[in-house]
Amino acid sequence: MNSTGTGSEHRWTILGDPVAKGRPRFNRVTGHAYTPGKTANWEARAVETFSCGWNGGPTEARAELEVTAVFARPKRLMRAKDPQGRVPHLSRPDADNVLKAVGDAIEKAGVLRNDSQAWRTLASKVYASKTESPRVEVLLRLDCALAGKVTP
Repeated sequence: MNSTGTGSEHRWTILGDPVAKGRPRFNRVTGHAYTPGKTANWEARAVETFSCGWNGGPTEARAELEVTAVFARPKRLMRAKDPQGRVPHLSRPDADNVLKAVGDAIEKAGVLRNDSQAWRTLASKVYASKTESPRVEVLLRLDCALAGKVTP
């Protein structure tokens, strides 16, 4: 896990397999909704990563969010004739659900007041290169000059 920030641009890397935001589950006895365990565990690790690289409270700034989900490369793509670099990941989970998990974690970590501040998003899914390990790469660009001046 690491984070670097320069000016209004902040980068984080969340090591491990990317996890999509799971649908809420409901307790049959109490009727309360809860987040599935796999999603909750990943979000907890992501919150820790975002918190370590963030100083101060939640920002009010408009944000652009880029998320690259790097999945473990399957053995079928490890042949000598297969490309060395990253390869598009075209199966489940959906990129938008990975983006939702990242947005929720950024909000819980206190980086953004609300993940709806991300007015532009880009989510990509790839298989790792032959030498990479799985992870989620996050780039957050903040427009601090317009913080709080634009209302919906």
